[in-house]
Amino acid sequence: MEFAQIFARVGSKVTLLQRSIRIMPTAEPELTIELEEALGEEGVNINTSVEIRRLERTESGVRVHAEVEGEERVYEAQYVFFAAGRSPNTRGLNLENTDVKTDEKGFVVVDETLKAGKNIYAAGDVIGEPMLETVAAKEGFIAATNALEGKNTKMEYRVVPRVVFTDPQLASVGLTDREASKSRRCLYNTVEFSNVPKARILGEERGLIKMVVDDETEKILGVHILAYNAAEMIHEAGMIVRNSMTLDDVIETLHVFPTMSEAIKLAALSFKGDVSKMPCCAM
Repeated sequence: MEFAQIFARVGSKVTLLQRSIRIMPTAEPELTIELEEALGEEGVNINTSVEIRRLERTESGVRVHAEVEGEERVYEAQYVFFAAGRSPNTRGLNLENTDVKTDEKGFVVVDETLKAGKNIYAAGDVIGEPMLETVAAKEGFIAATNALEGKNTKMEYRVVPRVVFTDPQLASVGLTDREASKSRRCLYNTVEFSNVPKARILGEERGLIKMVVDDETEKILGVHILAYNAAEMIHEAGMIVRNSMTLDDVIETLHVFPTMSEAIKLAALSFKGDVSKMPCCAM
């Protein structure tokens, strides 16, 4: 997504071919639909539910043959930017001579302590998602500590923040409402950034914040943000989710006015009333 927007902004004609029914299918749909609209307004031609059949070279570049909902389509381009995931570099390691196992894609299988086999630990992209630099560093620290000090520290993936550095940025931490509803009854609210005073001051009103909450305990299970500088706001959300804070915990925490981070408090307040009718610093 980032590169599609970058190329569009420097003047290239960009066509994005997405295999799923929407961009970033695991993210909250309200946010990705809004991001798709934003990218479309910048000239990115987004095509979803696309199955690539074959590519062929032409005198002017590349021709992509695809199928979209049962219909054959052909896309012409000068260049193809292929971004369909990563594969583990585990071939040639002679893992068959150890008790280390790999899955069907070649990723090393580990337990909660990142142990892969007898006296063998693995960390980073080689063990699969989430493939993020900060996660790899934390996994490496835990794996090394467990291996060298005999500890059984577990890697906690529940509160890993994720960011897509488009404009606006898409950031999330914790559970989506779909994930949360599999094991409990949950509630969720979405607040537009046009309700955030700082966003209006900056002229960055486009965006949404979505909060997912346990219906019984009011503990906040997930926070998802599409906004200018969302990456800077998601850290507070990570602390909220990690410490199992409730709506009242967030509402009773003073937030500086005016800041973009007030959006998190407004999202919590939205479960108590209509934030569009509340004065600034409402509680």
